[in-house]
Amino acid sequence: MLLQVLCLLLLAGCNLNFAPDDPSPSFDGPPVIRIAAPLPNQKFQSGATVIVQARVENAGPDISRIAVLLNEELMGEQLNPNETDAEVLPLTIDWPTSNEGEYVIAVVAERGDGSSAREDVSIMVVPRSQYQATEGASAEEAASTESPSEAAPQATAISAPAVSTGPSEVTGIVIRPAPLRPGPGVDSGQPVGSLMVDDDVLIIAINPAGTWYRIRRGTDIDAWVDASLVAAADDISGLPIETGAPPPPQEGVNLVVTSIELDPDPPVCGQPANVRATIRNSGALDSQTSPWVGAKAHLLSDESVQAQNPETVYLPALAAGAETVLEIPLTLTARFGESHVIRVTVDQGNHVIETRENDNTAASRQFELSQGTCSA
Repeated sequence: MLLQVLCLLLLAGCNLNFAPDDPSPSFDGPPVIRIAAPLPNQKFQSGATVIVQARVENAGPDISRIAVLLNEELMGEQLNPNETDAEVLPLTIDWPTSNEGEYVIAVVAERGDGSSAREDVSIMVVPRSQYQATEGASAEEAASTESPSEAAPQATAISAPAVSTGPSEVTGIVIRPAPLRPGPGVDSGQPVGSLMVDDDVLIIAINPAGTWYRIRRGTDIDAWVDASLVAAADDISGLPIETGAPPPPQEGVNLVVTSIELDPDPPVCGQPANVRATIRNSGALDSQTSPWVGAKAHLLSDESVQAQNPETVYLPALAAGAETVLEIPLTLTARFGESHVIRVTVDQGNHVIETRENDNTAASRQFELSQGTCSA
């Protein structure tokens, strides 16, 4: 086992890549780490490639080391990674799994003054037979027929890692005419082709929100497609997670919700929860303070709205390419034991003039609401 881990470290160590985000003049307190992928307790088939994606926030010029550990063994590291004094350092590293078992992946960031931060996530690597028997949750539905711009903050800085072409591939069939894009979002660029109804494809990766598939067909097609246009033949939760190529810059202002985190995750019926939404101005012009950002919980079976943020959450002015994290309080009070998804919309009512007005909504992962304090 030790020899195999060492081999994996050699393979993975050279793939740890960092890229700066927006600069910031001051950095107080320790760094903050947020792991976007993999998800806690996520299961992967043995032989699949796990894509680790994380962000080191409140970084600053004195970050002396960032490392990724696998069961406390070094998987990859970079010393003095912040040459541009960036506030946020996204990172990605891929790990080709082999042996089954439980693994803990940790991201560690250290400052020159000795302060540090660490974030862990536990995953399971299981045999294919067990994976098929235990995994049943599909990816969450897209927020609209034309999916919102789902490129996570990392997409502006992280190149797409290699994907596994082994047992983690899932076959699929096109159910509606499907434009192909160079990345996971309508803003990733002009279509690079299209597929027709009943075309067969291989789904080889998903974006962090699960709303776009990276597909392969024959030797000529390797592109991204809106997940609502393709029916997967099997569970996709073990596929590699990718953010795709950075979208091209846009003129004007364009506000998008790039990621959604729930606290607690999943929410509990009758108990207050916080929805943390990362909002990015992906346009080329600075945006002014916008009226408000709202979160709604939708029941997947009939799309009825179960809860709505009762307060006004204002979005501060955002420079071109900048982002911010907003916390939105929300309490679900009914329909426990059923599947929900929380959708966050920025600039409700389209008060801000944007280059695109139909990419302001993004969805959380699908979850089942537990009973909590709600009565039957």
